[in-house]
Amino acid sequence: MNKLAKIKEQCKESCILLQGKANKIAAAGKEEEGVQIYNQIAQLMEELVMADKQAVKNIIQRARLIEKNLDVWISRAGKETLSLPWPKINW
Repeated sequence: MNKLAKIKEQCKESCILLQGKANKIAAAGKEEEGVQIYNQIAQLMEELVMADKQAVKNIIQRARLIEKNLDVWISRAGKETLSLPWPKINW
């Protein structure tokens, strides 16, 4: 597996975990917001399939922003979260 494929796979795994965080928001009574965020993450995963190096970098940045926003919301609800493992890109 080449470097780009490995990074895409790592990103996909983190996006799946991120969707779990979105489900927590939906389960906590913010169903519409949770579904919208879940769908945004699903869109990122679809884009990831055909993404080149620059697009992967952009997808990771967008996913990390979504994660940060979710973590703020979850922490306001009095719960803790762990940071997700995002691949490091050196190209």
